[in-house]
Amino acid sequence: MQFYTKKSGFTIVELIIVIVLIGIVAIIVNSRISDISFFQTSADIDQLISHIKYIQHKSMVSGGCWRIEFNASTDSYSIYDKNGNSVKFPDKNSNSVNLETDFTITKGGSPLSSPIYFDYIGRPCEDNLCKNRTTSQIRITCGSSNILIEPHSGGVYVE
Repeated sequence: MQFYTKKSGFTIVELIIVIVLIGIVAIIVNSRISDISFFQTSADIDQLISHIKYIQHKSMVSGGCWRIEFNASTDSYSIYDKNGNSVKFPDKNSNSVNLETDFTITKGGSPLSSPIYFDYIGRPCEDNLCKNRTTSQIRITCGSSNILIEPHSGGVYVE
């Protein structure tokens, strides 16, 4: 009496075909994500919006006049409390954040070089006493995207 056992497994040809297909897929995926500048710009924008909202919140709970200062020569920004003290970011262990993306800031179409202050309800102001509210939209351009800060509500969003 003979017993036949069925052998199971993959042949070498099947394994080579699978390896070649995985290689082709890897090449296609790598070429699609090799340009990470889009992802970096997107991350910079999300982080900046989060920090602006954080400053607005801190300004609202402390009576106003917190500010964000941008440094275009180093592509960085810092935040300061109402007493002018530099404050560490909640998600960083530093007082400034460097952006990987170049940025420009305009208010009503004109370049803005002064800090952006926020009053006691989160609206942008023009001075450290928050007596003069901003009347024009503030636009922060990072790459090809724009972050807008509305003058009357303090709303922050991406255009």
